[in-house]
Amino acid sequence: VSLERNKRAKRMLDISVSLFFILLLPLMIFVVKKPIGFIRNSLQVLIGKKSWIGFSKEMSVKNEKTLSLPKLKPGVLDPLVTNKSIPRTQENIIKLNLLYAKDYKLMNDVNILWKGMRELGN
Repeated sequence: VSLERNKRAKRMLDISVSLFFILLLPLMIFVVKKPIGFIRNSLQVLIGKKSWIGFSKEMSVKNEKTLSLPKLKPGVLDPLVTNKSIPRTQENIIKLNLLYAKDYKLMNDVNILWKGMRELGN
């Protein structure tokens, strides 16, 4: 994610998806579990305070400092959304965050968004 073109592409995806979700708001309130949170998240992503996809918030501060993960805005969803069968242990969170950063592809974000659609209000 650290390459400038990846950051630009990620930001463009965030803006596009936010605008798309805002246009579909009457339908989305029936899809997401927490509609008010979804509206708030859509606006925060649109203005650049958050990103739709980020690293897991469950990682300890100690591990965040020792790992050299790229700086990302806080995410509404994380890479673990696509792997719900994997236990949310510190080790698994670290592995998936590193894998997400190392092998970043825009389609991974699209896949995470699709699989985590109901959780976009969290």
